[in-house]
Amino acid sequence: MRVGVNVGHIYLLPRIEEWMPLLRGFHSIRWLNALRTNMVWWEANQPDSFVPRSMLELPDHDEFEHVDIWRTGKGIAPSKCVELSNNLGADCWLTVPHRFNSREMHDYAVSLAPYVQKNRILRVELGGEIFNSNFMHRHEYEAAGLRTKVASDGYRAALITHANHTRQLSNAFMLAGISARIVLSGHSTNTWMMEYMLGETGIGQYIDSISIAPYVGVGARDKWDMYQGLWDAGSRVESYRRIADQYGLDLDVYECGQHLITGNAPDLNRSDWMGDWILDYLRVMETSGVDDAHIYSAWGGYKEGEAWGLNEIVDGDIVPTPKLTAVRRFMRL
Repeated sequence: MRVGVNVGHIYLLPRIEEWMPLLRGFHSIRWLNALRTNMVWWEANQPDSFVPRSMLELPDHDEFEHVDIWRTGKGIAPSKCVELSNNLGADCWLTVPHRFNSREMHDYAVSLAPYVQKNRILRVELGGEIFNSNFMHRHEYEAAGLRTKVASDGYRAALITHANHTRQLSNAFMLAGISARIVLSGHSTNTWMMEYMLGETGIGQYIDSISIAPYVGVGARDKWDMYQGLWDAGSRVESYRRIADQYGLDLDVYECGQHLITGNAPDLNRSDWMGDWILDYLRVMETSGVDDAHIYSAWGGYKEGEAWGLNEIVDGDIVPTPKLTAVRRFMRL
């Protein structure tokens, strides 16, 4: 199994190039929210919010918005993400804004052409988590699907619209002559939604992999809770592995690891036993059938109630955790 990592918290861009060497050795870099495509629904109507609506709104290759992307920052250009990944000898995983039409998807692909290397894999997916009602992607595709009458209920309408637009994304990259692996993501505890999209739309012939986020730890209080959730995560992966095999697809994990949201999360994230746990977790992912696993995340803030970074940011500096040491051990680094 190959191991990649999510680069989230893009609002820390002023130091992105300084911190990128910390990611050397990971097989792939997934640029989570590099263009703020996963905006929470209630934020969408805020006057200072930013979500790309067209190619014209994307930042230039060498333009760095040193502002909080969660409010007004554009993020960094997709081509810059590819270049930074290349510099690490890593594959690149990008998320295309869900509002793009076929022409804009094509132009997006063309913009990457000077930076895509033949010996590297470029993964692309559309938007955010289509199943997640917190995200505007879900609501806008639901409205579009109901408007075009692809289904009679909102959830199915959103899923079919998402699959249809993913097919447009696949065609756009093919017509642009850019080799890319197209990813279709689903909910790790709900195989029905993936089976529905594959069965109802024929999207399987336009994609290369399906992907899930088999997290463990929401509400966990100690390591015993974490280990109980470990085996359940393996079972969820095995269910999706069977679907991937049925359609001749790879199984990627777009996010994974512990997802602690509890009062003592920061202390648990920094504990020595968490390093042992993440090593066992990766072994379970591998034996359950994952091809590429992308850990969430490369770095994260140290704050009450939630913590999951391999590195933590404390007073503006990077502090490695035992998890990072364990992950490097798994990768034989």
